[in-house]
Amino acid sequence: MPECSDTLGSEWWKEAFPKIVFEKGYFSATKCHFGAITEIDVSKKGITEVPHSVTLMTNLRTLRMQGNRVTLLPEFLGNRMPKLKTLEASDNRIDHVHHSILDSNIEKLSLKGNPVYSRLSLAGLNLTKAPRLMRRDLPQLTHLNLSHNRFSSIEAMDTLGLLQLQVLDISHNRVTELPESLSRLRLLQRLNASHNRLTSRGLLSSALPLLEGVVSLKMIDISHNLLTQLTPVLNRFPEVSRVGGNPLQSINWAFSRIRVVREDILEQLSCVTTVDFYGNQLTSIPNKIWDWSCITHLDIGFNHIPSIPDDIMRLQNLKLLNLGWNPMPIINPKLAELKNLERLAMMNLTMTEVPKWIGMLPKVFELYLDENYLTSLPKELGNVTTLKEL
Repeated sequence: MPECSDTLGSEWWKEAFPKIVFEKGYFSATKCHFGAITEIDVSKKGITEVPHSVTLMTNLRTLRMQGNRVTLLPEFLGNRMPKLKTLEASDNRIDHVHHSILDSNIEKLSLKGNPVYSRLSLAGLNLTKAPRLMRRDLPQLTHLNLSHNRFSSIEAMDTLGLLQLQVLDISHNRVTELPESLSRLRLLQRLNASHNRLTSRGLLSSALPLLEGVVSLKMIDISHNLLTQLTPVLNRFPEVSRVGGNPLQSINWAFSRIRVVREDILEQLSCVTTVDFYGNQLTSIPNKIWDWSCITHLDIGFNHIPSIPDDIMRLQNLKLLNLGWNPMPIINPKLAELKNLERLAMMNLTMTEVPKWIGMLPKVFELYLDENYLTSLPKELGNVTTLKEL
């Protein structure tokens, strides 16, 4: 029937079953009766999207659409088709699945062979618990973004069975602790837990030492939390990296209200390349940092640090150094020995003059001197031929 095909789409109507058009006999008026359809198989038909007209099939139980070019599973498949039990959509190009589908009555969901099978974003949906089907039907997820929701715990996120996870973003939630069960995610490389409600006590009570099991961890971001000190529990992070042979490369503790860093916490870290203490309440730089020769980025801006020790010269791989917004009117001339330094920030240090040794930094191309008490610049600055931004 042309009118049925036009309404539903030719391929969809052709493959629908059963079709009832003569409900009251062959001599009665024809009618599409979409509500009678319980199954459609449009596999390998060149389909590029799921039309909204499928919602007319109110009793549809099985939808097979493997091997097409669909990029999106729309919301109405989850919240407008309560009788749909089987959705086979493998080998398409699906990169987004609406969260209502993952929380629907569907009993069998097949997404293998799609980008979303390994990478899923459920960011910014005000979720308080993970969709029911996420862990069951997406066991091969390697990248999961649950940021900007209202999760209060890792358990509520239901991530602990996703054993292939490599990147987990749980930032901008209400998480108060990182539980020991995270050790199950042995392949995890990047964990972003920033902008939560983590406390020093919460980290300690959560038994973080069991993160030894996460043998591939390279980056952890716990910035913008409620930490006041780095508890000894964090000294297990280097063991995490050492077991896996992949050193923990980046630690972000910015804006975490940290006043004290105990040396024993950092004792075993040996090759961190990026350290961010920006926006805390430190009055000195932990001595252990001077042993980290691998550091390329060090940000200690916006603290209460009055001076830099001579040990700074030991960080010969340093490329970025932010000293800004500290009470540091005089800068240690040993900085002149950092020959690989490319970006140097010295904003708001209450400086009255720019040190002449700046001219001895051969690779600096960004130099920030804003909000000081400068009246002139030294002629030695002209020796920095690489300078692009001042």
